[in-house]
Amino acid sequence: AIPDMAGAFIGMPYKYGGKPEIEGLTDNSALFYSIYTQAAKAAGLRYRSYLPMRYLLKNCHLVELSALKNGDLMVLNNHLAAMIYKVESSNKLYLIYASEKRKEVIVFHSENPVFTAYWMEHLKGFYRLNNDMLIQ
Repeated sequence: AIPDMAGAFIGMPYKYGGKPEIEGLTDNSALFYSIYTQAAKAAGLRYRSYLPMRYLLKNCHLVELSALKNGDLMVLNNHLAAMIYKVESSNKLYLIYASEKRKEVIVFHSENPVFTAYWMEHLKGFYRLNNDMLIQ
């Protein structure tokens, strides 16, 4: 469900504090919240609540690169984050985030040179939501 949910946001304009469902504008925290909420609903669950990035990470745990799944987060030392919205069997990762610099939601993949040159170079870690973030 996450790849489909994420795809709907590609190209959405960036706005700090934006509300995607109401304004059609988003920042990173709202983007992740919207994707998690929609994916949880599709799975018959409820996503616990909106959390700004610094609080969201407190409700996540570290995961290894080799264990990544759709919906995991790649977080940099400067707290910039991207959601892994698709993992191919070849371990190619597709990531999405709301870029303040480019003023829109963009995607990239792990075979893009910027993934190694910037994202992996500044990696804080890969994170997964704690189970208690999803409610039956």
